[in-house]
Amino acid sequence: MTRSRLLVLGAVLLGVTSFVALDLGRFFSLAYLQTSQAGLSALYAEAPWTVRGVFFALYVAVASLSLPGAAILTLAGGGIFGLGWGLLLVSFASTLGATVSFLAARFVLRDAVQARFGEPAAIAEALVSSDPEVDLERFGQSLWFLSRVFINPQEKPVYQVQQNELVFSPSGQVLARRPLQRAEANTNAALPLLWTGRMVAKREAVRRYVFSDLLQILHINGLTYDFLFGMASELAASASLMLLGAGKGGRDPLVFRRGSVPYRGFLEGRVQGDRYALLLHLSNAELKRPDSVAPAAPATLADPASP
Repeated sequence: MTRSRLLVLGAVLLGVTSFVALDLGRFFSLAYLQTSQAGLSALYAEAPWTVRGVFFALYVAVASLSLPGAAILTLAGGGIFGLGWGLLLVSFASTLGATVSFLAARFVLRDAVQARFGEPAAIAEALVSSDPEVDLERFGQSLWFLSRVFINPQEKPVYQVQQNELVFSPSGQVLARRPLQRAEANTNAALPLLWTGRMVAKREAVRRYVFSDLLQILHINGLTYDFLFGMASELAASASLMLLGAGKGGRDPLVFRRGSVPYRGFLEGRVQGDRYALLLHLSNAELKRPDSVAPAAPATLADPASP
């Protein structure tokens, strides 16, 4: 490693070590920001350009070294400088800091990474395969600008295709054939899904419906945690599933993508201490008892003594 790269690496290590050894993280907390906001605002009123320059340099340093505290600095920028100056300073400082961090990492580690992995394609493959959050087998890969093409058994494209859906009886006979109606997605619409309050006991639900899929509803912050935890607690106490539907009154089936299978949704809540699970069971089939059942023929045993 060259001398210039050692200097850059030493500067980065010195900055990170100083941050940890001097416990500078205590200044990047919400509690410290709340207690010192009045003093910082007064200092800003006395020397606005000096405070802006110091804040900009501090933000660039934190972003360059990838230190914890950028979120607190963003809040501080909005609280002290207001919307205009806060947006301007935070936007440019964060961009410059990320650029410096990228260039420093590229300058110091480029040769070592290339020596280990080789071509850029191999580096990209190593990044994807080593990241546990990137799982193409589980989540797939997004493809854009695609068109559906229908082909015949000879693998030739066919045109003017008419799709039909079949209605079957419980015995498997075709009762009707009708043009396929493509339902529009309604789970991400302007009208949200409603808390219908229509409960189905769990013992009854498992005997009436065929559940073909299961989704889990997760919170994204403290507010949604409280909201979803309350829903799960109420459902768990009732020992029931709540029928969840779309549209006005929650009476329409759930359609997640245009033309996909419509489902009945059943919401279940499970709670253990301060942990919860809010599960959405999906069903597109209902179990029905036949009107009449033919009596089974009596079993007969052959007489072993008869010829």
